[in-house]
Amino acid sequence: MTDEPEAWQTVATIPAGVDVALRWTPDGLVILRAPSSPEEARTGPRPVDETTRVFGAAVRVRRRELGLTALDVQAAGGPSISSLSNMERGLKPLDSYRPGHLTRLETALRWAPGSVAALRRGEEPTPLDR
Repeated sequence: MTDEPEAWQTVATIPAGVDVALRWTPDGLVILRAPSSPEEARTGPRPVDETTRVFGAAVRVRRRELGLTALDVQAAGGPSISSLSNMERGLKPLDSYRPGHLTRLETALRWAPGSVAALRRGEEPTPLDR
């Protein structure tokens, strides 16, 4: 048993010597860090893994296919603009999003229920307009 309250959870372990800043957003605490290399400073952070990168690309393609802005997705009940941006860029592991966020994303992007799970398995999402 730990001394931490149940509501706390470890979301990141920050190595010694890494500069970080914390910022509160409507979605919770965001950990900002300095670029780890000159390349990252030029190109931005890399996706956390290939599945997350593919998921983000599929979300971006579908949003653009529907002609939606990030604000449109949010207004349709989808995730906030900052969460959608993180999703599209693959900056947070898929497991870090609450299931309700992903369900609302499916609704906003007019994907059939289970489309996010299909993407996790490497399959294509099912658009509702087919």
